Amino acid sequence: MEEDTAWTRRTERVQARAIMTEGQPQIPDQPTQAMPPRPQVPPVVSAEQWSARFQQTHHREPTMAEYQAAVQDGLIALERLPRDQSMQQMADGAKRIANSE
Repeated sequence: MEEDTAWTRRTERVQARAIMTEGQPQIPDQPTQAMPPRPQVPPVVSAEQWSARFQQTHHREPTMAEYQAAVQDGLIALERLPRDQSMQQMADGAKRIANSE
């Protein structure tokens, strides 16, 4: 239950940031000298999982700005592109060699 509350708070901050920065140029965050301890954030999930959870919480589909803000905040895992087949074959061969010793 505590994880859902953290998720809701994080999503609300993402929405607020998306609304406040809509149409404005993006300025990178400036690092501060003393960083406070980081709050516990929800785990990184796939875009589909994030969207489903967002819809469950807010009873609507997320906007593109909300999605992009969630990606920027690291809440959504980037999908890995399939590797070149020759690269996969080399990786498999290396695994076999490493496991045979």
